[in-house]
Formats: sequence, structure tokens, C-alpha cells
Amino acid sequence: MKIAVIDDYQDAFRKTQCARKLSAHEIVTYTSSEKDPVKFGARAEGCEAIVLTQQRSFLPRAFVQALPASVKLLAQTGRGAAHIDLAACTERGIIVSASGGGEVAGANRARRGAHRSRGVHRARHHRFRQRRR
Repeated sequence: MKIAVIDDYQDAFRKTQCARKLSAHEIVTYTSSEKDPVKFGARAEGCEAIVLTQQRSFLPRAFVQALPASVKLLAQTGRGAAHIDLAACTERGIIVSASGGGEVAGANRARRGAHRSRGVHRARHHRFRQRRR
């Protein structure tokens, strides 16, 4: 499988554990941004998967439509996907996958937000109970 890593501005991907796990695949890394949809699509030529570094690349409809038919997966290293036109991806049959933060960031968020998450859960539960009445 050919995989394009887009906007790896620190050239960090090749040093990660996941890069070693993908060593049997052809990986092409781009360290700069591409703002032209046609040139962006050309970077993905022959690729089945694209790894997006955080939310550095915006993929509106024009960008998604410029992707070659070979692209079946957009993997986002950050949690957000607001920068990707999900409707255009769905129309093209492209799966979009997003991940959470790193171990330390995730643990810190969990500690900081523990009291808030319980409050959110209670609020959702309260709204659910109100609808059922």
C-alpha cells in the first residue's frame, strides 16, 4: 500500500512507532503545505491512504474532489475533523479516521476534566429523563 503523510512539518513521522509498523508499505512524506487542490491531489497519486498531520491541511470539497480514485482513507492525527469536508468524503467513499491526543495529553485532559465530565454526564442524563416523560 502507498501512503502519503501530508504536512509533516517537523519531519517527525518517520521517527514514530507507527512508521516502523508500516515499514512494509511505501510511505511518501511531505513536509510542506500545498494550497492548490490539483497539486494536493497530485501528491496523493497512487496512494490508498493519506495521513494528515493535525489540522494543518484544510480539505474543502475542491481538495477532496481533486484526490485520485485510489484514495480510500484519510487518517487525521488530531481529534478534530472540522477542516475536512466530510460530506464530500462520504460521497467519494473515503473513510475519515481521527485520533485522540498523546498519552500525556490525554491523561492531563482526563485529570483536568474529570469533574466537568461528570457534570456533562449528569446534564445529558437529565435531558434524556426529561424526554422520556
